[in-house]
Amino acid sequence: VQATIEGSAGSVPAPMSLLGRTNPTGEGRVTTVLQMNPPELARGPYSLILDVRDQESGAVNRVSMPFNVP
Repeated sequence: VQATIEGSAGSVPAPMSLLGRTNPTGEGRVTTVLQMNPPELARGPYSLILDVRDQESGAVNRVSMPFNVP
């Protein structure tokens, strides 16, 4: 997983640590628990972008989650 935070001023890395994960389900799904240590952010809207790479195929799935710093 590679994480970045995007805002009006550009993007910055969002370092993450793996805290744990489940065993694969019958469908092969795994749940992971990550901890993010974001940089200090100014007020405003942002998006947390997660790029998840499949280790076998190399395919990347991108997930974007909007949030706001009040």
